[in-house]
Amino acid sequence: MSMLLRRCWAMCLALLLMPVAMASGYPERPVRLVHGFAAGGGADTVARLIGQELAKTMGQPFVVESRTGAGSTIAADTVARATADGYTLYAPMSTHVISAAIFKSLPYDPVDDFQFISTVHELPMVMVVRSESALHTVADVIAAAKARPGALSYGSAGIGTPTHLVGELLSAMAGVRLNHVPYRGEAQVVADLMGGSIEIGFVAASGVAAHAKSGRVRPIAVTGSQRIPLLPDLPTVAESGVAGFEVSSWFGFAAPKGTPRPVVEALHAQIIAAIAQSAVRERLIALGAIPTGSASPEAMRTRVASELARWRKVVEDAGIPRQ
Repeated sequence: MSMLLRRCWAMCLALLLMPVAMASGYPERPVRLVHGFAAGGGADTVARLIGQELAKTMGQPFVVESRTGAGSTIAADTVARATADGYTLYAPMSTHVISAAIFKSLPYDPVDDFQFISTVHELPMVMVVRSESALHTVADVIAAAKARPGALSYGSAGIGTPTHLVGELLSAMAGVRLNHVPYRGEAQVVADLMGGSIEIGFVAASGVAAHAKSGRVRPIAVTGSQRIPLLPDLPTVAESGVAGFEVSSWFGFAAPKGTPRPVVEALHAQIIAAIAQSAVRERLIALGAIPTGSASPEAMRTRVASELARWRKVVEDAGIPRQ
């Protein structure tokens, strides 16, 4: 489907469903939008970007609230316990399912206690090496790892983070053993990569693009199912020989279980319409993301359940201690 057709479809759908929202009287007051990350970070930026668009089309402010801690589980619990009337929403990222795979127990069910609405974007990671590295492709990495099992190290933003689990999944699918080195954040990963302490890093495209442009690091693959607009010449890991490999972080919208269907449908339609706006798409692409919404609320729920099962298996197979 062409870009123009997608945009037309999104706008038509929004217009068709808008009377549903008006008929239900929703929203009649400001809507609270809760996420689990620091103010000013990537999640906060996207929440405010989409929230502003929803405020324009739905006629009420969408007030973004950061409730940090415990891998976004505090924010998730806040929304799971909220009244299911559409006035408290959750802005989950893929950490929603990863935390559920890592933690032994949670005060909520990560699938059944939420009404998922739509994703907003995909955010693949980029596999990078330092510029002087002899590793130029994913095939080079796999060959080196097979020649020296456990000797090739990769850095992540911490144990149980997406950048940790993507390395474990690659190890499993490629039949190799990589040595995981956890850090406190991606900035330290990039610094040690450039310094030669580790051989590989998995980082967000936006966090490495400037270093790649300056020649200090060399991206070799993107972890998602497709190439990203920010680095269009960079192949995917699957294109590079690991068939079926696909990992992307994502950002989306959810509500408490039991939120009325007309409210869910109205929100879904307006989120899809917001993503179709050229200014919104350009901002998301600049962050290294691929703008994309869920075909339906049910499609997002299916994705969450599927990813939860996948990451639980990765955690178990890799012997990662559950917290």
